[in-house]
Amino acid sequence: VAVALSVLGAGLASQTEVKAEENERLRQAKEQALQEVIDQMPYDHLKNTLAGAFRKNQENERDLKDLNDALNNTILENIKSSNQHKKEIGELKSANGGLKTALDDMADTLNQASRKVNELSAQNKALQAEAEAAAQKALDALNNKNEQIAKLANDNDGLKEAIEGYVDTIQQASREVSAKQQELAAAQLQLEAKNTEIEDLKHQDNMKSEEIAKLESEAKMLENLIGSGKRELGDLEAKLADANAQKAKLES
Repeated sequence: VAVALSVLGAGLASQTEVKAEENERLRQAKEQALQEVIDQMPYDHLKNTLAGAFRKNQENERDLKDLNDALNNTILENIKSSNQHKKEIGELKSANGGLKTALDDMADTLNQASRKVNELSAQNKALQAEAEAAAQKALDALNNKNEQIAKLANDNDGLKEAIEGYVDTIQQASREVSAKQQELAAAQLQLEAKNTEIEDLKHQDNMKSEEIAKLESEAKMLENLIGSGKRELGDLEAKLADANAQKAKLES
């Protein structure tokens, strides 16, 4: 407080000196005029005037004291207020420092979270690319497998048709073989009958050579027919065996 008052007093004195220097001539003129008035004034009147001036001066001193007290109180209040403001400013600075630290920590956390999000996003993109590649690979494999299945189905249809064709061939060949065997058996019976008839005629006393020759010719024709039938039967049996072999090969 004393320091503040000294500073304030020094400031007022400095202002007064400047003002006095500026109005020095005016002050000297006023003093000279006042001195002339006092010299011309009667004693009683001068006495009364001085007494009034003294009283006025005392009132001014009391007013000045009141003003000084009020000024001191104002200065003290300002100092207290300034100290309070300084304290509040200190507290605000401290709180601001804590807040800045918290904000810095939050910024670091956000930066770390952002980096983590970017890393996870990159990993997710890589995984998605791998998944898409794997899915495409699986799809290609499935399409390839479907194509193979379709080809096998077509091949199987063709194989089935081929087998059915061989079955028809085998059945037809079997029927032809059976028919040819029956035909040969019948021809063989006829040949045996002709030979028996020829032998019977040869043992008769009145054998007829022309009839024997005719029977021998018929027997020869039957032998040729049987030989030809056996060859045809062999071809049919070979055809049947080949058809059975091809069918077994297709079914294996």
